[in-house]
Amino acid sequence: MFPPLPRSACPGCRKNALDAYAAASPVTHTRHGAILAALIQRAQHDDRNTLMRLAVATDMDVAWTAVAQLLRANPRNAIHVVEAAPWDDLHADVQATMLSAANRQYVCAAIAFARGVRGDPTPITRETPVPSSSTSYQRSRTH
Repeated sequence: MFPPLPRSACPGCRKNALDAYAAASPVTHTRHGAILAALIQRAQHDDRNTLMRLAVATDMDVAWTAVAQLLRANPRNAIHVVEAAPWDDLHADVQATMLSAANRQYVCAAIAFARGVRGDPTPITRETPVPSSSTSYQRSRTH
């Protein structure tokens, strides 16, 4: 669908296209659904805010799946999700992904507390032990 161009040929093209579709009308989303889906599948970590806006604007499953994948890779991305959309506008998979990370990521713990899923949030500090199975959280603490 897209020609294989090196990133250096147009470093901002993908981001510009995603931004344009995020601001486009529902008719445009429908008419260009295949192109939009391909762009979403190629989205990178630095496209997370635009990807979230696209998910809300288009309600496309591929967009919500990409948002959930970003959250699984790095639960700290939950802050961008809740900044972009009200809780009730999020797909159930995205909500569940954030809540499931509450025991290992402070943003997700705060979200779970705000949603009433947890009582007092467990304070997460540098001294808090991190479960060995949460490698994405361990990486997020070092960056």
